Amino acid sequence: MTSIDLRTRRRHEVQDLAAGFVRRELLQTLAAANAGIAARGIGATEAGTLSISAGTEKFSISASLGNLTIRDGIAGSGVVVSMDDAALSDLFQDVVSLGWLQMMGRLELQSGSLERLVRWDPVIVALRDGVPVYDGRPGDPGSKLSGRDLDRTFTLDDDPGETGAFLAETGFLHIRGVFSPEEMQAVSHELDAAMHCAERDDGQSWWARTEEGWYPSRILGFNRKSPTLRELLHSRRFQSLASFVDDPFVHGDIEASDMAEGLLKKIGVSEGISDVTWHKDCGPGGHSYGCAGLVVGIQLTGADQQSGELCVMAGSNRANIPGLHSVGNFGLDEVALTTAAGDCTIHCSCTMHMSRPPISKERRVVYTGFHLQPFEEEVSALPSESTRREQRAGLQDRVGAAVRAGQSDEPEN
Repeated sequence: MTSIDLRTRRRHEVQDLAAGFVRRELLQTLAAANAGIAARGIGATEAGTLSISAGTEKFSISASLGNLTIRDGIAGSGVVVSMDDAALSDLFQDVVSLGWLQMMGRLELQSGSLERLVRWDPVIVALRDGVPVYDGRPGDPGSKLSGRDLDRTFTLDDDPGETGAFLAETGFLHIRGVFSPEEMQAVSHELDAAMHCAERDDGQSWWARTEEGWYPSRILGFNRKSPTLRELLHSRRFQSLASFVDDPFVHGDIEASDMAEGLLKKIGVSEGISDVTWHKDCGPGGHSYGCAGLVVGIQLTGADQQSGELCVMAGSNRANIPGLHSVGNFGLDEVALTTAAGDCTIHCSCTMHMSRPPISKERRVVYTGFHLQPFEEEVSALPSESTRREQRAGLQDRVGAAVRAGQSDEPEN
């Protein structure tokens, strides 16, 4: 049996935890269980000291000589942040990460850089969940890939068990020839039509700017605007992409939900969202509630270094590393996925990935995917389609600003 279901929490169990409870009771319990793992994580990430001010509580977390220390008060050095009780509660229940709290304006970074702040995210995971921070030692995820051909590609006719084993181990797949070039051309024409109808601030598109002006770089809910795409999403070929592992997957309503996005990556983008640096899709938080989902990239055009292909870090789906604004590859292999029109890429929601800026030609791709079937008792806690749509539409300005901050952020000495 091959499984990529890493869930350990249920959404309906999330509580409102007071800052006093987190500091005086929860942290003491977590430290008793995971102090050594967290202390080693601080050493592995060189995270230094984190000081948190939340409500009336002020405390710091650090490590010295392999020992974890949690003290009252704000330390005189390191990263210093302030947040409200709700943010602290969400952080210690894996609803949200430190990096995402900062991006969403729920955390004030009073001292230290964004790059330093996100080093603390895997440490919080270690303290909260007992998952060691990845440090590249034998037995860590990257060491298991030494015998793998990371450039290997698959087809729908290959042994699904072998395909699934590769996915579970590396966190990604490249499936050749899922759709025909003619089908991709038809979807591409419908993407043109959708972009022609898009307007700034319509809540259904994200925009980027080149020297020629602003253009819609991402059409949200593109499945609702593309009859050809909807037909392909209903096809057995697409549905089979969720069959390589033994976990039950579901997807959004093909006819009505925003389950697919159409992207156009132009050359020379100077502002807005087009190319996103290394990140995990669970980097904002929620890994223990939903990972691993499957993100599928339907290649409308081929992708290579000249057009800004997708790149992944092999094995990062099993590595506790920063999921946002990461610097360096942590010793994991970076793999560039060179594709042809009609190919599909698949990566786990907890796989580190990025896309390069196009150099000499544009790239078109549709992103969609599958998520693990929700537990029956938590269905009522899931956000509605309208809520997800509003949240997605409102991310453009904050994500764009965060991308710019991440690109310009300099590590502290």
